[in-house]
Amino acid sequence: MMKRIIAATLMILVAFFLQTAFFTGDISKLPVPNLLLIITVSFGFIRGTRTGLITGLVCGLLADVFFSDFIGLNALLYMSVGFMNGVFNKIFFGEEIRLPVLLVFGSDIAYNVALYIFMFLFRGRLDFFYYLIHIILPEAIFTAIIAFIVYKPILMLHEKFTEAEKEREQ
Repeated sequence: MMKRIIAATLMILVAFFLQTAFFTGDISKLPVPNLLLIITVSFGFIRGTRTGLITGLVCGLLADVFFSDFIGLNALLYMSVGFMNGVFNKIFFGEEIRLPVLLVFGSDIAYNVALYIFMFLFRGRLDFFYYLIHIILPEAIFTAIIAFIVYKPILMLHEKFTEAEKEREQ
């Protein structure tokens, strides 16, 4: 169990550092994939609602501390995403890649729409379709493409830890 927690923490930190170090820049040129969201969706989908909530809390707090003006919004949104994807754990099939990628795509859209509502709509910025076309959809597509690449290693690591835990129980 402790090895799983350490591995999850390392994955979150690596995703955070990759997101901040390599995927920053002029947002008008390239969409920025949300690696923390991929981790949250994957952990929720693979392990269930509790793990999705905890992973969402950790990823959201990291995003809040380093990217946000106030703490709590990203944590709440990531926790919601983790929980909602944890519900899909009941239909989890290990090698199926389409559902997790679709969940990442849908979660990215939902996350960014909620972010728009809380950060822009309440401030009177009403150009939602511009934000949708230029920010939300490109990011969701790019995040889903990255999720297609990243999901398999996350799943393989999960299976490795699950097998090791079963061996210890015997």
